[in-house]
Amino acid sequence: FLNPDGTEFVVPQGKMPFWHHFLSVSVFNIACLLLYTFLAHKLDPKLALLTVILFTVHPICTQSVAWCSGLGYPLSLVWAGAILNLTPWVYDNPSIASVLFGTLGFCLLQFLAIHAQFATMMLWAILLFFGYWHFAVLGFIMSVFMGLDIIRHTIKIRKDEFVKQNMGTSTYFKPRKVVVAFKTLLYYLAHTLFPAKMGLYHTFGFHYNENIERRDTYFGLGVVAFFGLLGIYLLHPSPEIKLSLLWFVSFVFIFLNWITIQQFVTERYIFLPTIGTCLLISYVTQDYLWLYALIVGIYICRTWTILPTYDSELRFYQSNIWNFPQSEVAYGNLGVTYLRMGINGSAVDAWHEAIRINPDYDVPYYNIFSNFRAVADMALRNGDYERAVKGYQEALPYLQ
Repeated sequence: FLNPDGTEFVVPQGKMPFWHHFLSVSVFNIACLLLYTFLAHKLDPKLALLTVILFTVHPICTQSVAWCSGLGYPLSLVWAGAILNLTPWVYDNPSIASVLFGTLGFCLLQFLAIHAQFATMMLWAILLFFGYWHFAVLGFIMSVFMGLDIIRHTIKIRKDEFVKQNMGTSTYFKPRKVVVAFKTLLYYLAHTLFPAKMGLYHTFGFHYNENIERRDTYFGLGVVAFFGLLGIYLLHPSPEIKLSLLWFVSFVFIFLNWITIQQFVTERYIFLPTIGTCLLISYVTQDYLWLYALIVGIYICRTWTILPTYDSELRFYQSNIWNFPQSEVAYGNLGVTYLRMGINGSAVDAWHEAIRINPDYDVPYYNIFSNFRAVADMALRNGDYERAVKGYQEALPYLQ
């Protein structure tokens, strides 16, 4: 290859972001097509189309699709969508061959879905809703055994790190975790309806402490939200409404911090539950297309405002501090990004801001100490003893 000036163009080594983004978008498109074919088979095709359109432009999907590391979420929807399309076919063609191959196919797809994203362990609830008892029971059994193994493995990996962050008590269940679950449910319900602030590091509950377990106004609202959803599910005659509420609650259930072993909250966790919200909104507004179009437009605008932040690592971490200016973790990661770009001054500034927000957060202290020490070591190797001494003096206050 040649550059415009005639010089040789050197192809960058390593992974190319374009192909990762291409894969994520392709998988997401396949997942949406499978979702539509299932919903169109079970619901009015118009409602199915409105639901999928709203889901494809929903801001919540951005982190799972635009962020390469979120591939597991749309991939899990591909396997779950395949299951939801396979199951009705088997029930509609109850021959020995179709039941045998359908069961084997179900087991394989369920295995892939849970390994892609363990929230799909709750897929059995949707199958049960439609009366597919055999596959619902089989899916439940697989989910129990696979889920216990995955959660146990995850706890083993993460527990030590949580202990270091004084969050060890969050890795096991206790009665007060019910309070945490109601608060998390309210947070996710509000966020999926109107995701005003988006980013990798939400400040809600990020530092697990006794305050998050207290019964306060937020907890009360969470209780009202839960029993409100339950009441609508039990009393509303529409199967579409029931399906939307069941879908949301089923797939969000595992992320309600009964056992906190990952980030406390983040958008990609409600990738699957958002489908239920989109179905609910589409059902309510299907006869008022002007209102539906307005909601779609608002979601598109919100998606467009967050989408450019995935263009580069710098924008990604800058967007976190814009949306969550009180997140010391966001500033800490932004500082690391600046350092990798060779902008040491901005890196130190970001770490100082992280310290200002949370003086007990030890990571920026270590980063600043390491940065000054590295500069001093280099000066020492180059024979610049005066600069080396100054660098060590700058590093010492952060050693503690």
